[in-house]
Formats: sequence, C-alpha cells, structure tokens
Amino acid sequence: MLNSADAASGAPLSAVDPHSSNEAAPSPQLDIKDFIHTQLKENTRDRLFMLNVERDLLNFIKNQKEEYHKFQAMNPYYRMLTHRICEYFGLGHNLDNSKQSVIVFKLAERPTLPSLTFQAVINTSEQKQQVKQASMGSESGSDSSSSNSLTPNSSSNNLAALQETKIEKKQILKRDTNDQENLIRCSHHLILINIFQKMSSTSDSCVPTYYSDDDTSGDASEIEEPRLHLDSIIA
Repeated sequence: MLNSADAASGAPLSAVDPHSSNEAAPSPQLDIKDFIHTQLKENTRDRLFMLNVERDLLNFIKNQKEEYHKFQAMNPYYRMLTHRICEYFGLGHNLDNSKQSVIVFKLAERPTLPSLTFQAVINTSEQKQQVKQASMGSESGSDSSSSNSLTPNSSSNNLAALQETKIEKKQILKRDTNDQENLIRCSHHLILINIFQKMSSTSDSCVPTYYSDDDTSGDASEIEEPRLHLDSIIA
C-alpha cells in the first residue's frame, strides 16, 4: 500500500508541511486511541484496510534509512483513516501536491509504538462478543429450564386426568357387566316360565283316565290323576 518512490526521489516541502492541509489536522476533541479501537471493533469492513496501514507503518518505522513514505491515492474517507492511524503511531502526516495521497514522515521524536496491535484489539473484541453470546445462551437455557420445571405439574395433571378416565371406563364396564348379568338372569327366568307353561299344558292334555273293574259306567269320581314330576318332564 505504501509507495516510497516519491519519498525516495525527494518529496517537496509543501507535500509534507503540517500546515499545508486542513484534512490532516487532528481534531482537538478527538481521542485517537478510542477512535482507532472503536473503528476496529465496530467497522468490520475497514479492518483489512487498517491492518494493511498498520503493517506498512511498522515497516516504515523499522527502516531507519527511509524518511518519507507515500500511500497510494485513495478516497477522502480512507485518507481520513490513514491520517488518524499515523497520528496513533506518533508519525507526521499530510497530503501530497495532488491532494489524493497521504505522505508519512518521521518526527524529531522517536515514535512510540502502541501497546496493542490492531489484531490484538480485534481478537479481544471478538472474545468479549463470544462471552456475551455464551452468557445470553446460558440465560436462554435457564429460561427454557425454568419453563421445563413447569412441565412436571402439567404431567401430573395429565396423569390425574388419565387416571380419572380409567376409573370412568371401569365404572362403565362394571355397569355393562351388571346389565349383562341382569339380562342373563331375565333370560333364565323366561326360560323357566316357558318350561312351567309347557308343563302345565302337558299335564292338562295328557292326564290318563282309569276305571275300576266293577264300575263300567265310567264315573268321573273314580278317575285318578297321577302326579307328574318336573324332573321326568325335563328328562
């Protein structure tokens, strides 16, 4: 991303003059560290760009022979980010004559490297996000467990209802059994009535008449009616 060709050939003083452009001037109310960390944590689309700028600036700081570096031309938004990152690293920064590229240069004081790299800031943010998601998951799990704790009550209610249903079925079956027994008794009673009716009709139609040897007149008074037993008829 950095191009040192212009710097190596000798950048004009106007290109690196801190007062030549208002775009590079930092806001007095801006906390550069908070700004950089917030950008890394929240603006994921800018992370790759910022990581590349960090890599190029670290290489520039380590190279003691190189005094100027020039970034490639970029839009105003990314030029603003580059200015802020340069300030974060304690480097001088301004625009070149084209007003499209950022020029970086070392100040009299040795730049102070940040305690955390951009990747470390990103990793810390992602870890916190994972912990937050895990805690939210545990809370949702506790909610589900609390809802499940209500399940035994509903299960006991269902079991009670099932037992009541079984009792009702047993009562209905018992009533049906009693009705069947009563029906059988009635049938047996009707059978006995039919048998006695048959016995009565048979005894009336099959009564034999006996006459004495001395009386040929056939007096009805001499008629004897033998007793018919129910057992002989049934047999």
